[in-house]
Amino acid sequence: MKKLLLFALPLLFCFTLSAQITQEEADDIVREHLIAATGDFTVYAKEDVQTNFVVLTATNEKLKLNYPCWVYYVNFTDETNSKYLIVKESNGNVLEVNAWNDEGPDGLEDWRAVVIYPMEVPFTEYSLSETMCVWKQFIYPIITIINSMEELETHISCAVDSFPEIDFSQNSLVLLRESWANPFDFGTITFTQFSKNRFKLNVEMLVYNHTTCTDDQVFSFITKKLNDESIIERHWQRIFTSTQLKNINFPSESELVVVNSMEEFEYYFEYPEGNTPEIDFSQHTLLMPNGYRNNIEHVYDCQFIKQGENEYKLAVKLIGGQPAFSQWILKLLISKLPPNTVISLNVSN
Repeated sequence: MKKLLLFALPLLFCFTLSAQITQEEADDIVREHLIAATGDFTVYAKEDVQTNFVVLTATNEKLKLNYPCWVYYVNFTDETNSKYLIVKESNGNVLEVNAWNDEGPDGLEDWRAVVIYPMEVPFTEYSLSETMCVWKQFIYPIITIINSMEELETHISCAVDSFPEIDFSQNSLVLLRESWANPFDFGTITFTQFSKNRFKLNVEMLVYNHTTCTDDQVFSFITKKLNDESIIERHWQRIFTSTQLKNINFPSESELVVVNSMEEFEYYFEYPEGNTPEIDFSQHTLLMPNGYRNNIEHVYDCQFIKQGENEYKLAVKLIGGQPAFSQWILKLLISKLPPNTVISLNVSN
C-alpha cells in the first residue's frame, strides 16, 4: 500500500440489515454515502471481502482492519484528496478515511469501477405476446411495482394456460400504463436510478398522424428487486410521426379487427419507410377492438375469456365522459390463433 496522510478516522454511516452485506448491497451503500459529494470522481472496489486490510499513515503507523469488509477507493479528478470507504460486511456500517497527496492503492488497475448515481438500470421487457393473456387495467395507476406472483395474477386475464413466471426473490416487475388521444407506439425507454429508492422512467411516445382516437397501452419490464419504499417518476416525450392508422371504420357498436399476417397489418398501418415493426405472424395474432362514442373514452379494463373449443370472448370496459366525439382502439398482440377461431366482442361502460 502506498503511503497516505490519514485525515479522518471513523465516520459511521449506519444501516440496519439482518444478514451479511453482499457486494451489490455494499455498492448501493457507497452510492448513498456519496450522493452529496461534489466534483468529478471515480469509485473503485476491491473484489471479494477483505479480512485484513491495512492503511499506512504518513507517520508509518498502520491502520489495520481485522474484520470482514468491502473496500472502496474514491479518486477525485484534478484534486489531491481521495478517500477510502470501508463497508463492514456484518452490518453495512461505513468507515471513511480521507487522504491527501495519495497516489492510490497498489494494483488499482485490477480494482472494479463502480457506477455512481445517477446510473442507468438494466431491464428486460416482459411480454404477454407468447401467451393467450392480456393486461387487465390500462389507466390507473400509471406506474405499478409488482413483487409477487400473487400480485401479478390480479393484473392479467388469461383465456388459456398462464403467463411467464418471474423470480420475484431477485426481481421486480414494473407496469407502465400510458394513454393518449392519438394512437401511438412506445419508442426508447430508459430507467435511471438517482438514489437508493428514487428512480425515473424516460418514455418516448411515437404518436401517429391521426384524428382523435384514444389509445391505451401497457409496457412491462423486469428489473432488479425494488423495495416498498421505491418511488418511480415518469417523464414522457411525445414525438409526432407520419405513421398512419387507416381503414378502420370505428363503428358506434364497436368491432374487433383480427390481424394474422404482415399483409393485413400493412393494410391498417402505414409507417415511414424502413420503420415498419417486424412481427412474426406465424407465431402471433393482433387483436384490435375499436369503436366510436359520443364521449371521449379510454379503455379501463380488459378480459380475455375462453368459452368453448376455439371460441373466446374479449370483454372491454370503457371509462370517460368528456363531451366530445371519441374514436378508441386497443392493440393486443397474443399467441397465434387457429384460422377457425371465433371471438365475440363485448364493450361496456
